[in-house]
Amino acid sequence: MEIPTGVDEVTLYDWMGNSKTVPSPAGNLTLTLGKDPIYVTGVSPRLWGSQAEQPVQIVSQHLKVLDDAPVEITGTISIRSPKPAKRVLFMEPDPALGIPAQQQAIEVAGEKPVPFTFKLQIPSDQPSGTFPARLRLLEDGKVIGTTGLQIELVPPLKVVQAHPAGPDSVWLTLSNDLSQAQAVSLEVQILEPLHDKAEIRPDLPMIDLPEGKVPFERLAQGHTTINLTLPATGTEQALVSFPQASLNALEGYRLQVTLTADSCRPEEKDLPINFFVARRQNQAFAIDGNLEDWQSVPAIHVGKKALFRAKKSWSGADDLAADLRLAWSSEGLYLAVDVTDDSYCQLDTDTMIWRGDSIQLAVNVGDDPTTMVPRNTEMTFALTTNGQEAYRHISFDPPTVPMGPMDLPSTNLSITKREQGLIYEMLIPWSSLGLQNAPEADQTISLAMTINDRDSKNQRDPSALGIFGGIAPAKDPSLFGTLLLAATAD
Repeated sequence: MEIPTGVDEVTLYDWMGNSKTVPSPAGNLTLTLGKDPIYVTGVSPRLWGSQAEQPVQIVSQHLKVLDDAPVEITGTISIRSPKPAKRVLFMEPDPALGIPAQQQAIEVAGEKPVPFTFKLQIPSDQPSGTFPARLRLLEDGKVIGTTGLQIELVPPLKVVQAHPAGPDSVWLTLSNDLSQAQAVSLEVQILEPLHDKAEIRPDLPMIDLPEGKVPFERLAQGHTTINLTLPATGTEQALVSFPQASLNALEGYRLQVTLTADSCRPEEKDLPINFFVARRQNQAFAIDGNLEDWQSVPAIHVGKKALFRAKKSWSGADDLAADLRLAWSSEGLYLAVDVTDDSYCQLDTDTMIWRGDSIQLAVNVGDDPTTMVPRNTEMTFALTTNGQEAYRHISFDPPTVPMGPMDLPSTNLSITKREQGLIYEMLIPWSSLGLQNAPEADQTISLAMTINDRDSKNQRDPSALGIFGGIAPAKDPSLFGTLLLAATAD
């Protein structure tokens, strides 16, 4: 990094107090930073300290630029007790902005501020983003003042958000800030995570997931381009489908979206997406541990790929696997999980039931519209020595959504043993999730789940299959997956 010093040389100290004097050509010092601190002394008091002059003042340190509108950086130069000298003001933008540096001579007469203006013309094909720019004032070849600003290129066409529209489709919300309708091209590519790849190719993007940095690559049949017209100063929803792509409802994908038009710069956006769908159920399920009435709801298999905790304790599909079904109605959220487990073990009760055979479910019914705080709750369900237990560990609003043991009647919860496994079946009322009214079709909520398995009292930490993140190892609603509450199947 480069630091203005305003002097020809400075003294550097390391954390042990060792010092050395180094040159500072033209009043600038270039340093390579590492893990240990470096202390710099001997800089010019005109630049640093409580008495620094700060001769370069700009009107705005954050400029927003729409489309290819010209940019003006304006400000003033003020110098205390000026003496005759050659003064030059340099404007140095980020090279990624695609425009050259500029300079102008500054004539100071007395202490009256001298105005300056730099006019920039940014290429129309420059992608949107935020770019730094630096101003340096030199006096007789030495830096005597410096400041900086951010130039934000705001795309007039924006990809606002994405949410699932079905098991193989997504709604994209697009906006146009221009006063005229725009014919645009929308290119969408799905990226899939490579959880089990030993080799990390340098050409693949790396994205942070709960398990660490994971490479993503293009999904076969996960690419499409559509043309549409965006209304003037308005928004439009575009339905994008991938009927030939092989999509896993429980996988977290990324969308690479590029929105282009002939008249303005392109918009590029990377968005998380998943294709998890629950359909509305008009006829109530009997909560009795018999899943015959669930046959119209496709099961989603949860297996080795979802294993994320105590992996060494997992011995195969007979040890822990599951088939998951979800549906919803005006009454609440339906959940059925048929767990394969060759050794049932639940030694705890009450708050610690998560340590044995159990299901943990976390749901966020949406951020509070006023505070933008997640309205999330986390619950555990288990068959214990006391019978069926449901316990709420986390609540966004304990007075209305109480923590502790949940009072779910037998008509809402059934946990039954079967040969080599357990069947969890439940209806969680919307009020128990924090909603006063039932959601409408095509709304979304977000959730996460772990299916926990303990094989014996000697196993300290349960193995677990994870559906999305946010329960373990960290409690984080932003890692939940999106669940589309779709209308009744045709």
